[in-house]
Amino acid sequence: MKFDFFFKSPTIDSYYEPIWDNIMTIKEFKDMETCPHSKKWHKEGSPLEHTKMVLKNAIWYLSHGGFSEHVPIKGSKCGKVFLLAALFHDIGKPQATIEKNGDYTCPFHGEIGSGIARRLLFDEDIDVREAVCFMVRKHMVMHNLSNYKDPLKIKKELAYFDACFYRDSLVTWDMMCALSLCDEMGSIRFDETFFEKYNRQAKLIDLPYVKCGISYDHPLRMEEYNELFDLCEKKDNDEDPIDVFVMIGMAGSGKSTYIKEHNIDGLPNISGLPVISRDIMRAELGYCKPGEKKILSKEQEDEVSTALTNKMIELAGEGKSFVIDNMNLKLGYRMDYHRLLDPIHKIRWVYIYVEAPSIEENIRRRKDDFGEKTESIVNSMIERFEYPYPWEYDILITQKQ
Repeated sequence: MKFDFFFKSPTIDSYYEPIWDNIMTIKEFKDMETCPHSKKWHKEGSPLEHTKMVLKNAIWYLSHGGFSEHVPIKGSKCGKVFLLAALFHDIGKPQATIEKNGDYTCPFHGEIGSGIARRLLFDEDIDVREAVCFMVRKHMVMHNLSNYKDPLKIKKELAYFDACFYRDSLVTWDMMCALSLCDEMGSIRFDETFFEKYNRQAKLIDLPYVKCGISYDHPLRMEEYNELFDLCEKKDNDEDPIDVFVMIGMAGSGKSTYIKEHNIDGLPNISGLPVISRDIMRAELGYCKPGEKKILSKEQEDEVSTALTNKMIELAGEGKSFVIDNMNLKLGYRMDYHRLLDPIHKIRWVYIYVEAPSIEENIRRRKDDFGEKTESIVNSMIERFEYPYPWEYDILITQKQ
Protein backbone atom coordinates (compact mmCIF):
# COMPACT_ATOMS: atom_id res chain seq x y z
CA MET A 1 0.00 0.00 0.00
CA LYS A 2 1.08 3.57 -0.66
CA PHE A 3 0.25 7.03 0.65
CA ASP A 4 -2.74 7.45 -1.67
CA PHE A 5 -4.44 4.43 -0.11
CA PHE A 6 -4.53 6.22 3.24
CA PHE A 7 -5.07 9.89 2.28
CA LYS A 8 -7.10 11.89 -0.23
CA SER A 9 -5.08 14.37 -2.26
CA PRO A 10 -5.48 18.02 -1.22
CA THR A 11 -7.81 20.36 -3.06
CA ILE A 12 -8.03 24.14 -3.15
CA ASP A 13 -10.47 24.05 -0.26
CA SER A 14 -9.01 21.25 1.86
CA TYR A 15 -5.76 19.68 2.97
CA TYR A 16 -5.02 15.94 2.98
CA GLU A 17 -7.82 13.91 4.54
CA PRO A 18 -7.53 10.35 5.86
CA ILE A 19 -9.58 7.72 4.03
CA TRP A 20 -10.92 5.87 7.06
CA ASP A 21 -12.97 3.43 4.96
CA ASN A 22 -9.69 2.13 3.52
CA ILE A 23 -7.73 2.35 6.75
CA MET A 24 -10.26 0.32 8.72
CA THR A 25 -10.00 -2.60 6.29
CA ILE A 26 -6.54 -3.26 7.77
CA LYS A 27 -6.52 -5.69 10.68
CA GLU A 28 -3.88 -3.80 12.66
CA PHE A 29 -6.03 -0.65 12.71
CA LYS A 30 -9.19 -2.58 13.56
CA ASP A 31 -7.29 -4.10 16.51
CA MET A 32 -6.52 -0.60 17.77
CA GLU A 33 -10.25 0.05 18.12
CA THR A 34 -10.65 -2.58 20.86
CA CYS A 35 -7.17 -2.48 22.38
CA PRO A 36 -7.12 -1.47 26.10
CA HIS A 37 -5.48 1.89 26.75
CA SER A 38 -3.75 3.42 29.75
CA LYS A 39 -6.24 5.03 32.12
CA LYS A 40 -3.56 7.40 33.37
CA TRP A 41 -2.24 8.74 30.08
CA HIS A 42 -5.14 8.26 27.66
CA LYS A 43 -8.55 9.16 28.97
CA GLU A 44 -9.67 9.90 25.39
CA GLY A 45 -10.32 6.20 24.79
CA SER A 46 -8.81 3.54 22.53
CA PRO A 47 -5.53 3.79 20.62
CA LEU A 48 -7.60 4.30 17.49
CA GLU A 49 -9.45 7.29 18.97
CA HIS A 50 -6.11 8.69 20.12
CA THR A 51 -4.64 8.20 16.64
CA LYS A 52 -7.54 10.09 15.05
CA MET A 53 -6.87 13.03 17.40
CA VAL A 54 -3.13 12.95 16.71
CA LEU A 55 -3.72 12.85 12.96
CA LYS A 56 -6.14 15.76 13.17
CA ASN A 57 -3.43 17.74 14.98
CA ALA A 58 -0.85 16.74 12.38
CA ILE A 59 -3.04 17.92 9.49
CA TRP A 60 -3.63 21.22 11.28
CA TYR A 61 0.11 21.55 11.90
CA LEU A 62 1.01 21.02 8.24
CA SER A 63 -1.61 23.48 7.05
CA HIS A 64 -0.49 26.21 9.49
CA GLY A 65 3.30 25.85 9.63
CA GLY A 66 5.31 24.87 12.69
CA PHE A 67 8.13 25.64 15.08
CA SER A 68 10.71 26.90 12.56
CA GLU A 69 11.81 26.88 8.93
CA HIS A 70 12.70 23.17 9.15
CA VAL A 71 9.12 21.98 8.66
CA PRO A 72 7.43 19.83 6.00
CA ILE A 73 6.10 21.60 2.93
CA LYS A 74 2.56 20.96 1.76
CA GLY A 75 2.60 18.22 -0.85
CA SER A 76 6.26 17.38 -0.29
CA LYS A 77 7.69 13.97 0.56
CA CYS A 78 8.35 15.31 4.07
CA GLY A 79 4.68 16.19 4.47
CA LYS A 80 3.64 12.70 3.41
CA VAL A 81 6.15 11.15 5.81
CA PHE A 82 4.80 13.28 8.65
CA LEU A 83 1.17 12.31 8.05
CA LEU A 84 1.94 8.61 7.66
CA ALA A 85 4.01 8.71 10.85
CA ALA A 86 1.09 10.30 12.73
CA LEU A 87 -1.24 7.60 11.39
CA PHE A 88 1.09 4.69 12.18
CA HIS A 89 2.81 5.91 15.37
CA ASP A 90 0.81 3.67 17.75
CA ILE A 91 -0.04 0.79 15.44
CA GLY A 92 2.18 -1.48 17.54
CA LYS A 93 0.08 -1.05 20.68
CA PRO A 94 -2.30 -4.01 20.20
CA GLN A 95 0.69 -6.38 20.05
CA ALA A 96 2.60 -4.63 22.85
CA THR A 97 -0.10 -3.84 25.43
CA ILE A 98 0.06 -5.65 28.77
CA GLU A 99 -1.70 -5.15 32.09
CA LYS A 100 0.52 -3.93 34.92
CA ASN A 101 -0.30 -2.60 38.39
CA GLY A 102 -3.97 -2.12 37.55
CA ASP A 103 -3.33 -0.18 34.32
CA TYR A 104 -2.21 -0.87 30.77
CA THR A 105 1.24 -0.24 29.34
CA CYS A 106 2.75 -0.99 25.94
CA PRO A 107 6.55 -1.39 26.08
CA PHE A 108 8.40 -1.32 22.74
CA HIS A 109 5.27 -0.45 20.77
CA GLY A 110 7.35 1.97 18.69
CA GLU A 111 9.74 -0.78 17.61
CA ILE A 112 6.86 -3.18 16.92
CA GLY A 113 4.90 -0.48 15.08
CA SER A 114 7.89 0.36 12.90
CA GLY A 115 7.99 -3.20 11.60
CA ILE A 116 4.25 -3.26 10.96
CA ALA A 117 4.49 0.06 9.09
CA ARG A 118 7.30 -1.31 6.91
CA ARG A 119 5.23 -4.35 6.00
CA LEU A 120 2.06 -2.39 5.24
CA LEU A 121 3.93 0.34 3.35
CA PHE A 122 6.22 -2.05 1.45
CA ASP A 123 4.97 -0.73 -1.91
CA GLU A 124 5.82 2.89 -1.00
CA ASP A 125 9.08 4.53 -2.10
CA ILE A 126 11.88 3.14 0.06
CA ASP A 127 13.05 6.54 1.30
CA VAL A 128 9.51 7.62 2.29
CA ARG A 129 8.69 4.29 3.91
CA GLU A 130 11.88 4.12 5.95
CA ALA A 131 11.52 7.73 7.07
CA VAL A 132 8.05 6.83 8.38
CA CYS A 133 9.44 3.74 10.10
CA PHE A 134 12.12 5.84 11.78
CA MET A 135 9.59 8.31 13.17
CA VAL A 136 7.35 5.51 14.42
CA ARG A 137 10.27 3.66 16.01
CA LYS A 138 11.66 6.71 17.78
CA HIS A 139 8.52 8.67 18.68
CA MET A 140 8.49 7.53 22.32
CA VAL A 141 12.08 8.67 22.84
CA MET A 142 10.85 12.21 22.32
CA HIS A 143 8.62 11.95 25.38
CA ASN A 144 11.49 10.71 27.54
CA LEU A 145 14.46 12.86 26.50
CA SER A 146 13.59 15.80 28.73
CA ASN A 147 13.61 13.51 31.77
CA TYR A 148 17.12 12.15 31.22
CA LYS A 149 19.75 13.56 33.57
CA ASP A 150 22.92 11.94 32.23
CA PRO A 151 24.34 14.07 29.35
CA LEU A 152 26.06 11.01 27.87
CA LYS A 153 22.78 9.12 27.75
CA ILE A 154 21.11 12.09 26.05
CA LYS A 155 23.90 12.33 23.51
CA LYS A 156 23.77 8.62 22.74
CA GLU A 157 20.02 8.81 22.15
CA LEU A 158 20.43 11.90 19.99
CA ALA A 159 23.05 10.14 17.88
CA TYR A 160 20.28 8.08 16.30
CA PHE A 161 18.57 11.33 15.27
CA ASP A 162 21.68 12.85 13.71
CA ALA A 163 20.39 12.49 10.15
CA CYS A 164 17.48 14.71 11.22
CA PHE A 165 19.96 17.60 11.17
CA TYR A 166 21.06 16.95 7.56
CA ARG A 167 19.65 19.49 5.15
CA ASP A 168 18.29 16.89 2.70
CA SER A 169 16.77 14.52 5.26
CA LEU A 170 13.11 13.49 4.91
CA VAL A 171 12.84 13.64 8.71
CA THR A 172 13.98 16.79 10.53
CA TRP A 173 14.34 17.30 14.25
CA ASP A 174 11.47 19.77 14.06
CA MET A 175 9.27 17.08 12.53
CA MET A 176 10.06 14.74 15.41
CA CYS A 177 9.21 17.51 17.89
CA ALA A 178 6.02 18.31 16.01
CA LEU A 179 4.91 14.66 16.03
CA SER A 180 5.62 14.55 19.75
CA LEU A 181 3.52 17.67 20.28
CA CYS A 182 0.65 16.27 18.18
CA ASP A 183 0.90 13.07 20.21
CA GLU A 184 0.68 15.04 23.48
CA MET A 185 -2.28 17.07 22.26
CA GLY A 186 -4.01 13.86 21.18
CA SER A 187 -4.03 12.48 24.71
CA ILE A 188 -6.36 13.60 27.50
CA ARG A 189 -4.86 13.79 30.97
CA PHE A 190 -6.98 15.69 33.45
CA ASP A 191 -3.94 16.59 35.54
CA GLU A 192 -2.21 18.59 32.78
CA THR A 193 -3.15 21.77 30.98
CA PHE A 194 -2.65 22.55 27.32
CA PHE A 195 0.11 25.01 28.18
CA GLU A 196 2.04 22.49 30.28
CA LYS A 197 2.03 20.02 27.41
CA TYR A 198 2.95 22.63 24.83
CA ASN A 199 5.77 24.17 26.83
CA ARG A 200 7.33 20.81 27.63
CA GLN A 201 7.32 19.71 24.00
CA ALA A 202 8.41 23.10 22.65
CA LYS A 203 11.58 22.87 24.75
CA LEU A 204 12.63 19.82 22.74
CA ILE A 205 13.43 22.04 19.78
CA ASP A 206 16.46 23.48 21.56
CA LEU A 207 17.39 20.43 23.67
CA PRO A 208 20.00 18.94 21.26
CA TYR A 209 21.97 22.18 21.13
CA VAL A 210 21.55 23.08 24.80
CA LYS A 211 22.54 19.63 26.09
CA CYS A 212 24.98 18.40 23.43
CA GLY A 213 25.81 21.21 21.00
CA ILE A 214 24.00 19.41 18.16
CA SER A 215 22.22 21.57 15.60
CA TYR A 216 21.45 21.84 11.89
CA ASP A 217 24.82 23.53 11.47
CA HIS A 218 26.68 21.13 13.78
CA PRO A 219 25.70 17.43 13.49
CA LEU A 220 27.78 14.86 15.33
CA ARG A 221 31.32 14.09 14.14
CA MET A 222 32.41 10.54 13.29
CA GLU A 223 34.85 10.39 16.19
CA GLU A 224 31.95 11.06 18.53
CA TYR A 225 30.13 8.03 17.14
CA ASN A 226 33.19 5.90 17.77
CA GLU A 227 33.14 6.94 21.41
CA LEU A 228 29.37 6.68 21.92
CA PHE A 229 28.96 3.24 20.35
CA ASP A 230 32.23 1.72 21.50
CA LEU A 231 33.56 1.49 17.97
CA CYS A 232 37.26 0.98 17.39
CA GLU A 233 39.16 3.93 16.03
CA LYS A 234 39.15 3.72 12.25
CA LYS A 235 42.42 2.91 10.54
CA ASP A 236 43.36 6.26 9.02
CA ASN A 237 46.70 6.55 7.26
CA ASP A 238 48.11 6.99 3.77
CA GLU A 239 47.13 3.53 2.53
CA ASP A 240 44.41 3.28 -0.11
CA PRO A 241 41.07 2.15 1.33
CA ILE A 242 39.54 -1.18 0.53
CA ASP A 243 35.85 -1.44 -0.24
CA VAL A 244 33.71 -3.71 1.92
CA PHE A 245 30.33 -4.23 0.28
CA VAL A 246 27.68 -5.15 2.85
CA MET A 247 24.65 -6.67 1.17
CA ILE A 248 21.41 -6.07 3.11
CA GLY A 249 18.02 -7.61 2.47
CA MET A 250 15.54 -10.33 3.32
CA ALA A 251 16.00 -13.92 2.21
CA GLY A 252 14.83 -13.98 -1.40
CA SER A 253 15.24 -10.25 -1.94
CA GLY A 254 17.75 -10.71 -4.77
CA LYS A 255 21.09 -9.85 -3.15
CA SER A 256 23.09 -12.61 -4.84
CA THR A 257 21.56 -11.76 -8.22
CA TYR A 258 22.49 -8.11 -7.71
CA ILE A 259 26.13 -9.10 -7.11
CA LYS A 260 26.25 -11.02 -10.39
CA GLU A 261 24.48 -8.43 -12.55
CA HIS A 262 25.40 -4.95 -11.27
CA ASN A 263 28.45 -2.75 -11.33
CA ILE A 264 28.59 0.63 -9.65
CA ASP A 265 30.27 3.66 -11.22
CA GLY A 266 33.45 4.65 -9.40
CA LEU A 267 33.63 1.40 -7.42
CA PRO A 268 35.34 -1.95 -8.09
CA ASN A 269 33.56 -4.53 -10.24
CA ILE A 270 31.48 -6.14 -7.51
CA SER A 271 30.93 -9.34 -9.50
CA GLY A 272 34.70 -9.89 -9.61
CA LEU A 273 35.30 -9.59 -5.87
CA PRO A 274 35.54 -12.37 -3.28
CA VAL A 275 32.10 -13.06 -1.82
CA ILE A 276 31.68 -14.46 1.68
CA SER A 277 28.45 -15.54 3.32
CA ARG A 278 27.12 -18.01 5.85
CA ASP A 279 25.78 -20.19 3.03
CA ILE A 280 29.19 -20.28 1.34
CA MET A 281 30.94 -21.06 4.63
CA ARG A 282 28.52 -23.91 5.40
CA ALA A 283 29.43 -25.48 2.06
CA GLU A 284 33.17 -24.93 2.51
CA LEU A 285 33.01 -26.62 5.90
CA GLY A 286 31.26 -29.58 4.30
CA TYR A 287 27.90 -29.15 6.01
CA CYS A 288 25.95 -28.81 2.75
CA LYS A 289 26.33 -28.64 -1.01
CA PRO A 290 27.25 -25.34 -2.74
CA GLY A 291 24.10 -23.29 -3.28
CA GLU A 292 22.11 -25.32 -0.78
CA LYS A 293 20.22 -23.52 2.00
CA LYS A 294 20.59 -25.29 5.31
CA ILE A 295 20.32 -24.37 8.99
CA LEU A 296 22.67 -26.30 11.28
CA SER A 297 22.94 -26.98 14.99
CA LYS A 298 24.07 -24.18 17.30
CA GLU A 299 27.56 -25.67 17.59
CA GLN A 300 27.87 -25.95 13.82
CA GLU A 301 26.54 -22.41 13.28
CA ASP A 302 29.11 -21.15 15.79
CA GLU A 303 31.79 -22.84 13.70
CA VAL A 304 30.40 -21.10 10.61
CA SER A 305 30.55 -17.74 12.42
CA THR A 306 34.19 -18.30 13.39
CA ALA A 307 35.13 -19.27 9.83
CA LEU A 308 33.33 -16.20 8.49
CA THR A 309 35.14 -13.91 10.93
CA ASN A 310 38.53 -15.41 10.11
CA LYS A 311 37.92 -14.99 6.38
CA MET A 312 37.00 -11.31 6.80
CA ILE A 313 40.13 -10.69 8.87
CA GLU A 314 42.25 -12.50 6.26
CA LEU A 315 40.89 -10.49 3.32
CA ALA A 316 41.11 -7.14 5.13
CA GLY A 317 44.63 -7.96 6.31
CA GLU A 318 45.67 -8.61 2.70
CA GLY A 319 44.14 -5.28 1.63
CA LYS A 320 41.51 -6.92 -0.58
CA SER A 321 38.02 -5.57 -1.22
CA PHE A 322 35.23 -8.11 -0.73
CA VAL A 323 31.47 -8.63 -0.42
CA ILE A 324 29.56 -9.81 2.68
CA ASP A 325 26.45 -11.51 1.31
CA ASN A 326 24.40 -12.16 4.47
CA MET A 327 20.98 -10.67 5.28
CA ASN A 328 22.59 -8.17 7.71
CA LEU A 329 19.17 -6.95 8.85
CA LYS A 330 20.14 -5.83 12.36
CA LEU A 331 22.30 -2.88 13.36
CA GLY A 332 24.19 -5.03 15.87
CA TYR A 333 25.45 -7.41 13.19
CA ARG A 334 26.64 -4.55 11.00
CA MET A 335 28.41 -2.86 13.91
CA ASP A 336 30.27 -6.09 14.60
CA TYR A 337 31.83 -5.78 11.13
CA HIS A 338 33.02 -2.27 11.97
CA ARG A 339 34.51 -3.35 15.29
CA LEU A 340 36.26 -6.25 13.58
CA LEU A 341 37.61 -4.60 10.43
CA ASP A 342 38.08 -0.87 11.06
CA PRO A 343 41.28 -1.40 13.11
CA ILE A 344 42.78 -3.71 10.44
CA HIS A 345 42.63 -1.57 7.31
CA LYS A 346 41.28 1.73 6.08
CA ILE A 347 37.82 0.85 4.75
CA ARG A 348 35.16 2.46 2.61
CA TRP A 349 31.87 0.92 3.72
CA VAL A 350 29.44 0.40 0.86
CA TYR A 351 25.99 -0.75 1.93
CA ILE A 352 23.72 -2.20 -0.76
CA TYR A 353 20.09 -2.69 0.28
CA VAL A 354 18.10 -4.87 -2.12
CA GLU A 355 14.44 -5.78 -1.92
CA ALA A 356 12.03 -7.74 -4.08
CA PRO A 357 9.41 -5.79 -6.07
CA SER A 358 6.69 -6.98 -3.69
CA ILE A 359 6.24 -9.05 -0.55
CA GLU A 360 4.33 -11.61 -2.64
CA GLU A 361 7.29 -12.01 -5.00
CA ASN A 362 9.70 -12.30 -2.07
CA ILE A 363 7.52 -15.08 -0.60
CA ARG A 364 7.31 -16.88 -3.96
CA ARG A 365 11.10 -16.92 -4.31
CA ARG A 366 11.59 -18.68 -0.97
CA LYS A 367 8.59 -21.01 -1.02
CA ASP A 368 10.76 -24.06 -1.76
CA ASP A 369 13.02 -23.33 1.23
CA PHE A 370 10.47 -22.47 3.92
CA GLY A 371 7.28 -24.22 2.71
CA GLU A 372 4.02 -23.29 4.45
CA LYS A 373 5.84 -21.01 6.91
CA THR A 374 7.30 -18.80 4.16
CA GLU A 375 4.84 -15.93 4.55
CA SER A 376 5.30 -15.62 8.31
CA ILE A 377 9.09 -15.95 8.01
CA VAL A 378 9.40 -13.26 5.33
CA ASN A 379 7.03 -10.92 7.19
CA SER A 380 9.04 -11.44 10.38
CA MET A 381 12.25 -10.50 8.53
CA ILE A 382 10.60 -7.36 7.15
CA GLU A 383 9.35 -6.32 10.58
CA ARG A 384 12.63 -6.83 12.46
CA PHE A 385 14.82 -5.11 9.87
CA GLU A 386 16.73 -2.02 11.04
CA TYR A 387 17.36 0.32 8.13
CA PRO A 388 20.96 1.60 8.07
CA TYR A 389 21.77 4.81 9.91
CA PRO A 390 23.87 7.36 7.95
CA TRP A 391 26.84 7.05 10.30
CA GLU A 392 27.20 3.34 9.49
CA TYR A 393 28.26 3.68 5.87
CA ASP A 394 30.21 5.81 3.43
CA ILE A 395 27.92 4.94 0.52
CA LEU A 396 24.35 3.58 0.58
CA ILE A 397 22.77 2.11 -2.55
CA THR A 398 19.13 1.00 -2.57
CA GLN A 399 17.66 -1.27 -5.22
CA LYS A 400 14.01 -2.29 -5.55
CA GLN A 401 14.01 -4.89 -8.29
